[in-house]
Amino acid sequence: MEQSTAFCASLASVDVSSPPSMSSTSTSPASIPSEAEWAKIFGRLADKAIFMDESAGQCCHSGCDNCEWRYDFDIMRAARPKWLVTYAERKFDSDAHTAKWTALFDPPASSPTSSTPMSDEDMFNMETAGPTSLASPTVLAERLSALPFLAPLGPTVTVTADEPLESETAAWLWDKLLPPGSKSAGLTARLMERRLKEWANGKDSLMWGDFLAEMRR
Repeated sequence: MEQSTAFCASLASVDVSSPPSMSSTSTSPASIPSEAEWAKIFGRLADKAIFMDESAGQCCHSGCDNCEWRYDFDIMRAARPKWLVTYAERKFDSDAHTAKWTALFDPPASSPTSSTPMSDEDMFNMETAGPTSLASPTVLAERLSALPFLAPLGPTVTVTADEPLESETAAWLWDKLLPPGSKSAGLTARLMERRLKEWANGKDSLMWGDFLAEMRR
């Protein structure tokens, strides 16, 4: 009886008022960022245009009954950012589109400019270098903050361009792109393209609702 009483007393001393802390391998905050925070991300990464099926460019889009492309479009455009496209670049015969999010991986500002003389070796290294790799959530936060913000279509909250992006939100996004335990040393454009495609189930883009649902998953 004394042992039973002691065991019950030990259980009573356990603090169950708060959930266990996150894994030490995780960099994201304990609580999911707000819709406003995700709107800041979406407004920096989403595009106002999306390139889809090039063959649909043969259609006049007049709703002709017998047209096989009646419900397909080659290019769609919006007045505000609407699509987080899942491709880095897509080229049609008459046009091309580079995803806005690829600016995260542009060469740093310290890279040689056209007015700076470059040796043959420097030119070779620049032409053969792979995509820039973002090494940490901190770097991702810096690159995200440097991208211009445009109010996107979809969010139910209002966010302005002068509202700073919280570093915790970038850390959460980092963990979504590179889950704890990932073998990747950093985030590259190729890896981000693959993750976006996975989130979109192979489709060409994520719209606001899809993106928010994935971030809250």
